[in-house]
Parts: sequence; structure tokens; C-alpha cells
Amino acid sequence: MRLGLAGERLMDVELAAAELTTNSVVHGGGRGTLAIWAEQEQLVIEVRDAGRLTDPLAGRRPPERGRVGGRGLLLVHYVSDLVRVHTSDDGTTVRFYLSL
Repeated sequence: MRLGLAGERLMDVELAAAELTTNSVVHGGGRGTLAIWAEQEQLVIEVRDAGRLTDPLAGRRPPERGRVGGRGLLLVHYVSDLVRVHTSDDGTTVRFYLSL
């Protein structure tokens, strides 16, 4: 147990980080950078890659019925307290926050 995370909350962190890093490999140019830190009673997990999100509502609505994929970022929103996405010409950064 680290930073007070255990049980389901720890599994949420592991699952969300796995989803975002997988997205980096599949959609973000084949690689990305993962950073994890604590600030102001929150755990912050950040994934950066060279991909670009063009849908401003990505991860905020379910994918179309029958579509394979498209649920990873939705899952991150579901298990996190806050998700922030920033896309620029250099790529995309996704940060998710969990209260400790």
C-alpha cells in the first residue's frame, strides 16, 4: 500500500494507467511518457504521447454500439475524480486525479 491506496482504489489507478499507456502505444505514435506524483491530497497520473485527440468529447460519451475499442478514456473518466486532456501540435497529455 502506497500513499494510502489499497483495494479497489489501487486497482482503479492500475487500470486507468494501463488504459492510457496502451492508448499511447496504439494511437500515440508507439510510445509515451508516464509520470506519477502526489500533490494537495491527490494522486496525479500523467501520460504524454505524440498522438492528437480531435474529438473534444473523447472519453465523455460511450462509443457507438458495435464499435470495437473506444472505451479506454471513458473508463479513465469513470474511475477518476478528475481527468484533464490537453492536445497541441506536439501531442496529447492526459492527467487524471484521485483523492488520497
